[in-house]
Amino acid sequence: MMIKKVIIGSQNKAKISEWTELLEDVVEILNLSENAPKVEETGKTFLENALIKGKAYAKITGEYVFAEDGGFEIDHLKGRLGVNSRRIWGNEKEATDQEIVDFVIKSLEGVLPDKRTARLTFASVLVAPDGEVLFSERGELKGLVPEKATANLVSGYPYRSLLYLPELKKTYAELTQKEYNLVSHKRKIAQKLKEFLKNYD
Repeated sequence: MMIKKVIIGSQNKAKISEWTELLEDVVEILNLSENAPKVEETGKTFLENALIKGKAYAKITGEYVFAEDGGFEIDHLKGRLGVNSRRIWGNEKEATDQEIVDFVIKSLEGVLPDKRTARLTFASVLVAPDGEVLFSERGELKGLVPEKATANLVSGYPYRSLLYLPELKKTYAELTQKEYNLVSHKRKIAQKLKEFLKNYD
């Protein structure tokens, strides 16, 4: 049975917009209704959270659901913030984009450039209406945390201003569309998902 429609299992507008742009040339993208319940992300890993969201929304909607979960991992902070990339204070309160940027920059004050390694990481799944996991992939983009974040914050994606890519000499937030297409870890996974969808029968 060919998959013709996929719901993006997220209530993050920036995430929905990005994945819609990446996938809409192969499959019709549906959004969750505004009344869809918020799914609590209680997993200890990105994959666990992606599965929680994917399976919950597949059950609620009766549709195929693509879900992902990701965050920022800083080596100097032993992999933090990880699954708590929005909950920087360790509780349930989600920080604003600017609060996240300020927190990371302050956390790495005085740390030498070669010790400021970090990566954007995410896990993604495609879940069938019956809960079966049809596709699962992980992506990451490595770089360094600059001493100062770029001013052009991407709404919903604060960590893009905090990941400097030495080979391009700019942060992820400063990339042109052409550069984004070349290095985006999400675009690479999207290509794999599209090939899966094209060949799924």
